[in-house]
Amino acid sequence: MTTPVLVGPAEQPLRQGAGRLRVWRQRFDHNGRRLLHHLAEYAHCYILAMAVWATTLHFVAFNVTDSVPEHVILLQRGAAFGRGDLVMFDSRATGAPAALNIVPWLKRVKGMPGDTVSVRGREVWVNDTLIGIAKERTGRGKPLHIAAPGVIPPGHYFVSGNLENSLDSRYAEVGLIRHEQIRARGVGLW
Repeated sequence: MTTPVLVGPAEQPLRQGAGRLRVWRQRFDHNGRRLLHHLAEYAHCYILAMAVWATTLHFVAFNVTDSVPEHVILLQRGAAFGRGDLVMFDSRATGAPAALNIVPWLKRVKGMPGDTVSVRGREVWVNDTLIGIAKERTGRGKPLHIAAPGVIPPGHYFVSGNLENSLDSRYAEVGLIRHEQIRARGVGLW
């Protein structure tokens, strides 16, 4: 007498899974070839879409420093800005150390053209608002030079971070920011 071979419940899903895997592979091979053909045929459209995306007027940036309290920022290229607005600017034109000029900086506009910058001791003021106290040295011991007092000329802005350690327009190493350096106005999202 022959004993029938029983397939246990644990083996049935394996057999079903193997069949499903075979079907999935066949579909992938067919669809994968179709996808590659589609990408090759419409490559110019994708390149154009990426170029448009790269030059859009709005994009999101992530601030990993504490110089401003916002960490996720919507940046708007070409948007008008004013006192108190957050701006992203190209720091390469400043006198800041080269190691800090790798990425654009985010600071808040504290002084506009026509405003008066004054220095009282180590306190830096814009009009009648105390911006902060300028430090004598960096955290690494390098000397810092205080900003020159005077009227902010047309096309220039006084920018500042929220921290006392922020490297900003209080120091001659950064100075006033030219309008051409400003890339975008920022709006804090979080």
